[in-house]
Parts: sequence; structure tokens; C-alpha cells
Amino acid sequence: MVFREKALYRDPQQIKFQIVHMVKLWLKNICALNIKLENPIDISISNKTIIENGDSSSLSIKLNKQPIEQVLIEVNDPSGLLSLDKTLLVFDETNWDVVQTIELSLTNDEVISGDKNTSLQINSFSYDPLYNKVINTNDIFGSINIVDDDTSLSISG
Repeated sequence: MVFREKALYRDPQQIKFQIVHMVKLWLKNICALNIKLENPIDISISNKTIIENGDSSSLSIKLNKQPIEQVLIEVNDPSGLLSLDKTLLVFDETNWDVVQTIELSLTNDEVISGDKNTSLQINSFSYDPLYNKVINTNDIFGSINIVDDDTSLSISG
């Protein structure tokens, strides 16, 4: 930034004022940039703890901005621990702001495997560059806790 008046250079208070003013403008621009970079996909979960043979959980997804092209969202569990009732959602100019849900559950397998944590991977694909993303749910709401309902049987004699 160039100061046009030489008087600013002679007065230390004015120089300090100008520097503070420039920093405030810079911070204001950084805050505006952060708002623009906010995630365009809204993702939430109804319950972060899923119990085998118990209640399921719902993953809710909607877009925060109308896309210029169709958006496909693929959801998967890389660990293979969760069952998803669907893995593909489609958003376009007619339903971009409508919440779509995916039910997450555990199969009762009668196997003692212990409690675990997992996360979901969400891939969105579109000709709209705003929606070409890979999202790990750990970055949004942390891991999903999986509780095994099977317990060991100990016999003492």
C-alpha cells in the first residue's frame, strides 16, 4: 500500500493508525474469504452411537447453494462395519435445498467383535466445480461409535 502524503511518515501516531487500519481491512477480507469457502454441503447425523441390534442413525444431507449442474453424492463406509440403506443421492435445481437421508445400521451378527469407531467417506461429483469434493465425516462431526451387543460367556468352576 502506498501512502500519498509524506506527512504520514513524519508522525508516528499516524503511521500506527494507518497500520492498524490496514490490518483491520486485511482481517475483514480474510473473514469474508472464510465465509465464501464454507462447505457447500450440509451434513449431519442423528446419532453418533449405533448399537448392534439396536436403533439406527440417519445421515442427513442437503446443499447450501443451488448448483449450476446436477450433483451426485456417494456415501460409503470404508471399514465395512455399517449398513447403508442407499449409497447415492442426486441433487439438482429442483431439490438442492431438500434434506435427503441415508439410514445407517449394524447387522446383528452374533459375533463378539468389540466396540469400534468408524467414519463415512462422502464423494460429491458435478460439473459445478463447487461440488467436486471428498469429505470425511470425522472432519464434520467426529467418528461414529459402534457398540457390539454380543458379550463373552465366562464359565468358572
